[in-house]
Amino acid sequence: MQKNHCSKPTFPAEKMLSLTADLETNLLHKIGFSLFMALIRSLSGE
Repeated sequence: MQKNHCSKPTFPAEKMLSLTADLETNLLHKIGFSLFMALIRSLSGE
């Protein structure tokens, strides 16, 4: 009983952490991609 009670609250917290981490990586990838495309455009423009 005690083990279940202790381990139960940590699971949703871990799930939320992994979800936020996924969102952060997605945002980073989008920002990095847009920066990369802007750099290519500026280089090809010149």
